[in-house]
Amino acid sequence: YDPEVKRVEHVSFGLVLGEDKKKFKTRSGDTVRLADLIEEGENRAALKLQEKNRDKELSPEDFIKVRDAIAVGCIKYAD
Repeated sequence: YDPEVKRVEHVSFGLVLGEDKKKFKTRSGDTVRLADLIEEGENRAALKLQEKNRDKELSPEDFIKVRDAIAVGCIKYAD
């Protein structure tokens, strides 16, 4: 982590609930790690973009930017 490159700020947002509407118990180890969730979102976004041949229309750098924006947007929307 380089504070000159990325700003990181703690945000308090309350309880995180599972599909059963019960709060996650982080000590039990049953929760999904945020890094894993973001990676899954990126993989799914990349597949959708490839289905629509956007990987052929966009530069590799733009493809990654669009993929990441879609992934984070979907995660926020689902939450």
